[in-house]
This record gives sequence, C-alpha cells and structure tokens, in this order.
Amino acid sequence: MIPLCASTSSTRKARSSSPGPVRPPVPAMETAGVFREGPKGCYHRLHTLQVDHGPAPNLRAAGRGKEAEKPRFMPGPRQKDGNTRMTQKLSVTRRTLVRAAGLAALAPAAGALATLRMTPRQTTGPFYPVKIPLDADADLVQVEGMSRPATGIIAHVTGRVVDTNGNPVPGAKVEIWQCDAFGAYKHPRDRGDVSEPEFQGYGFTRTSGRGEYRFRTIRPVSYPGRTPHIHARISAPGMSALTTQFYLEGEARNASDFLYRRVPEDLRAMVTARFPATAKESETVVPSYTVVVG
Repeated sequence: MIPLCASTSSTRKARSSSPGPVRPPVPAMETAGVFREGPKGCYHRLHTLQVDHGPAPNLRAAGRGKEAEKPRFMPGPRQKDGNTRMTQKLSVTRRTLVRAAGLAALAPAAGALATLRMTPRQTTGPFYPVKIPLDADADLVQVEGMSRPATGIIAHVTGRVVDTNGNPVPGAKVEIWQCDAFGAYKHPRDRGDVSEPEFQGYGFTRTSGRGEYRFRTIRPVSYPGRTPHIHARISAPGMSALTTQFYLEGEARNASDFLYRRVPEDLRAMVTARFPATAKESETVVPSYTVVVG
C-alpha cells in the first residue's frame, strides 16, 4: 500500500463524505496510479489511468474474445535530480499502453479483411498446344523414347497455388508450355516441324495437399520480339482458370518486353524469379512462383 500525503488523504475523505450521485463501479477495469514522492516518505497521486482488460466488443459478439494479459507498470529507478524524468518515463509507458490497446482491438478486424492480390493475368498467346502430347508429364526435359535429354540449362520450377486468403489449393491443375532452346514452339503456327524432338514443350501436374507443384524443364530463352518466359495456366474446381507468364529475374530484355511492361510494377515480383545460369543441373537455384487464384 503506498502511503499518501495528508493533504491528499484529507481531500479524498472530504470528497467521499460530500453528498452527490454515486458512480457505479466500472466493469472489467483496473485503476493504475502514477505517484510522486513527497516529504516524509508519502506520495502525491499525479495521474489515474483506467485500463480495460475485457475483450473488444466486436470480439465478444463473435464469441472469439480472449482476456488480454494485464499490462504491468514497470517504473524506472528514481532520479536524484527530481521527479521530472520519472514522470516522463511513466507517461510514455501510459501512452504506449493506450496505443497498444487500440492496436490489439483493431488487429482481428484487419486480419479478417486482409486478402492477397491475385497473380496478374496475361494472354495465352498463339502457341498453346493444339494437341496435347502423349508424354505430357511434369518432366519436359526427358521425352519418352528419346535417348538424350533436351538441349538447354535444366531448371526445376516450383511453387504453390493458394487462394486470396492464403489457403493452399490442392488438386489444382498447373500447365506450362514454352519454346525449346532454339526458340521454337511445338505448334503448327510456329516452326513446329523444326522444334527439337527431345524437348517436350508442354507439361502439366496437379498440386499436392499443400498446394505445391514442381516441373523439370529448361531455362527459357528469348526469341524475336519476346523476353524469356514460360506460359502457365492454373485451373481448379470452383475457380476461374488463370493464365499468366513466368519471367526471369535480372533479365535485361524484360524492360523492353511489351507484355512484361503491362504487369503492374508492384506485382512483377509475383511472376519473376531467379533461374540457374549454368548448364550443370543443380537444385541450388530453384525458381519458385506462388500463384494466387480466386
């Protein structure tokens, strides 16, 4: 119990004995005082702060409120040069508590409203396969019946498919297609008759229970008019299919590519990733793209 100075005690008794309406006690509240040391070891009350420890009203209505941990006042050491520094220190603590209480009340509401932005859509392009090849698995480098792998720098392209709430989308179909190491697509409108037979050109897989996917392909190359890229199409039950393109981080041609420049600058990181730069197959550099669908 902190001993109060006589003047403070007498004033309090006078107030309590004077007639007037009696205020009801404040529920779920706690009174905290800030004191200044006076003569003979007694203290003057400087401030009184009521801190609400009950859950926010919107949380009570939702039935999800939990009692917040009661804030503790941690007064610093007394200063020999008076009480100014101590009062300032405790005032800062009070402001911090009030600010923290406001943020704690807003955090659940903000979290409930927060959603991820969808991956930017891009054109399918003219070279989506007319006929899906018999060998259309997730390994585009090794084609069934071919004695050697495709030409190019092998890359393991990975990623996840999530919804706008960040939840994984299991069982989503992820398709990719791209030109070979010589810039040719397996498509009759391109140089399909001269495309490398050892390169599959197209592949698809389905996401795992955690929304993950993985392909083994080659680092994309440029061709006249386009920066290196991989086409991707993601579809899942109950969601509209999303077509986009994956680009290479640090590629100088990105700045002049008309489709890459259409991607909003704040969303380009979603469709841009680092690729391996050496011909030796390695999984130390694995480009990864998280696709957000809705």
